[in-house]
Amino acid sequence: MAYFKYIIVLLTLSLFIDASFSQQMIGPVPEKQNESINFDDLVGYGSVLVVNGDAVSSYDVIEKAREELIQFADKDVMAFCNAALPIITEYTRMEVRELLMYQKALEDVLKKDSSGQMIKEMRERRRKDIVRNYAGNQAIANLKLEEMGTSMEEMLDKFQREVVISSFKDTIISKDNTITRLEIQDYYNNNLDKYVSVKESLEFRLIKVESAEKAQGLLAKLKAGKDFAELAKIESKDWRAKYGGLWDPVEGPDSIKKELKPVANKLIKLQPGQLTDIVESDGYYYIGKLVSYTLPQYKLLAEVQDLVREEIYELRWLEYSAKLSEKLLDRAVIGDSDEFVRSTVITAWKKFGSQTASDTIE
Repeated sequence: MAYFKYIIVLLTLSLFIDASFSQQMIGPVPEKQNESINFDDLVGYGSVLVVNGDAVSSYDVIEKAREELIQFADKDVMAFCNAALPIITEYTRMEVRELLMYQKALEDVLKKDSSGQMIKEMRERRRKDIVRNYAGNQAIANLKLEEMGTSMEEMLDKFQREVVISSFKDTIISKDNTITRLEIQDYYNNNLDKYVSVKESLEFRLIKVESAEKAQGLLAKLKAGKDFAELAKIESKDWRAKYGGLWDPVEGPDSIKKELKPVANKLIKLQPGQLTDIVESDGYYYIGKLVSYTLPQYKLLAEVQDLVREEIYELRWLEYSAKLSEKLLDRAVIGDSDEFVRSTVITAWKKFGSQTASDTIE
């Protein structure tokens, strides 16, 4: 039975995989079929997905997806695999696209530096920087990196990718000098919330009661000069009653819970010390008193126009890189992505699978 349940796991995964990207390295299925089989016996060493002669590994994908995958660590094998499958598939796509972009960027860099000398020098400077953090001792640096689950070469490879792609991005952006004043103005107007210098702030007191009649009586007392805080402590059903109905400042009506928004919308039209009329909301009746209200203030365009220009360039880069990624993907030579994803899902189970759940397939 164990053999067939294992096959069911793989078949179930294959039904849902929608990728087209490896040579699988799953270990052999044990021949015994009438005993419980430890899942460790069914999982090998992950897979490598070949992309234009370079490679993405199962562990690259799993590490990137760690935070999402670990949420399902307490599930049984089938539940984990079903949950992990779309996550692994998506992160595989992301890794492939990132690798293709790096390959393109590296090609561009090597057109300017065919010997690769600039890259070699860059890697050496980075290696020295890393070693310097460990008192300049290469052996200690290697040992500490190994304890962290990485190596000097992996660190340098990652750094190289980041720098090469960043250089390629800068090259593309530097060729674009077409941002107009009108485009900057429109972007600024449509994204004012990014450029707040003083946040909107609303502070108020609140009385909450269960009937309109009660609210009317309290409003009459307030208008006659009764102290709002004292009345709130005695009569209000709001959880802030013991504080005299005083709420901590909030960032305007949009930041307050739904049932209080009608009250807040009235408060912002008042002067400090003024009362709202009775506001019915969500089955209760409210009376509000404005303590203070500060309108949001925004930085002037002249102060942020360089930042706006950078953000527009970033959006253009994202659009350009997305289109380029599609073109690169269309003509890339990629291994068997289905087998890669299946193997990676099962390898992820081996890494994160719950120790409290059964580790066997019967």
